[in-house]
Amino acid sequence: MNLFSVRPFYITMKTRLFFSIIVFAFTTIMTQAALLENVDGIVSKARAYLGSEEALNGVHSIQYRGTVTLNQGKDADGNDNPPLVGKAILSFEKPSSQKIEFIFDKQSLVTGFNGYEGYEYVEGKQEVGDPVINIRSIGGDELRRNKAAAKENLMFFR
Repeated sequence: MNLFSVRPFYITMKTRLFFSIIVFAFTTIMTQAALLENVDGIVSKARAYLGSEEALNGVHSIQYRGTVTLNQGKDADGNDNPPLVGKAILSFEKPSSQKIEFIFDKQSLVTGFNGYEGYEYVEGKQEVGDPVINIRSIGGDELRRNKAAAKENLMFFR
């Protein structure tokens, strides 16, 4: 066989697909790595702005206060109902407790748990008579989701 002879080189469809998958996977991995580095940098800057590592690790509870607006959709005639505007108070405490309150003129909703058991309290204010109160226990998957949300809100300060 002559070393200088030229042999035809054919790329099969399988080979093209394989190389395409490799290039796509490599590009995806590199993009994700760059995004994670960017996120870590942003979180580090935000933590440094709030205080020292010692101070941030000393945070045991957080409370957010604000307003909440609920769109009520349309009435029976197809007209837009005015949105409900109320107060929102979200409280989180280490290791995994939370209390979330939404307070409106005619109704309030409070959910909370201490890491082991949870509750939901709904109070509807009526024009005449006592308020309508409904209390229910939270357990199972709903409690696990609430616990995960509380930990997530506290993780930034850990």
